[in-house]
Amino acid sequence: MRLRPACLAAVLIVAVLGLARATDVHLAGNKLVLQKKPASERLVLVARGGVIAPLPGSTEDPTLVGGELQIGNPGTGEQARFATSARDWSVNALGTIFRFRNHLETGPGSEVRSILIRNRGRLKISTRALGITLDEQAQQALSVVMRTGTRRYCFLFGGRIGKDKPGRFVAHKAPAPSACPGPIVGASTTSTSRPPGTHPTSTSVTSSTRPTTPTTSSTTATVNPTTSTSTSTTSSTPKPTVSTTSSTHPPTTSSTKVPTTTTTTTTAGDSCGFRGNSCKGTCPPGRRCVSLFGRVCACVLR
Repeated sequence: MRLRPACLAAVLIVAVLGLARATDVHLAGNKLVLQKKPASERLVLVARGGVIAPLPGSTEDPTLVGGELQIGNPGTGEQARFATSARDWSVNALGTIFRFRNHLETGPGSEVRSILIRNRGRLKISTRALGITLDEQAQQALSVVMRTGTRRYCFLFGGRIGKDKPGRFVAHKAPAPSACPGPIVGASTTSTSRPPGTHPTSTSVTSSTRPTTPTTSSTTATVNPTTSTSTSTTSSTPKPTVSTTSSTHPPTTSSTKVPTTTTTTTTAGDSCGFRGNSCKGTCPPGRRCVSLFGRVCACVLR
């Protein structure tokens, strides 16, 4: 049966609109390794099976729109985002294998070393930087989201953890997450030029945020002071105060809700936070205030 021209046009319009929508792919991860040393940092992620490559020529094609890697700690609320330039992405003739090879080896923009996306095969990510502190006694869980235009590949490693200590996190065989964590909205980015071996961030390609995260406890709760290296500048501004202050709080004891002392900078107009036992407040247009992992309130894409 032949389709009339009007019907064929309608089918093409629906197909194009479907490609424009954001597509979240929740993937199981085989291995995640994060290591932080005084002179170097690295991340390696490997996933096999269930990987669907972006559609060439569409709004999710990284050779046209580039990409972004997001590393997060759901427990502390820390997040770092590294951009990948479209010029460094390539695709094979069949459109089944996408590769990113960074032409930069040092400085801003060099944070992500390489990415491989093989359709129905393997996904591998390698970085030279972490963007998060990795200085807690135990991270417990870390999330990784890789975005290529309208497609997001989402991971959450928190199941079988081999090593979890300051400066090192190794996890294996993580199940696919039930939801894809979104970027934290309402916290300004930390922008600074740093020498090799420190946390590299840049206004053009990277951003790192660590918002204040409220915690509750029916027993004794201790708040640890924020620590920082001599090469970084930190500021702490409890909500809703807009002015920036620098402070270090000693451990305190409380049986009620206490905001975790973390390093953050906030912007005026953000009111997404805990109200009682749920997340409420206003967010920028196109986003909504939701709870991530029951511990973090954030404005995420609708």
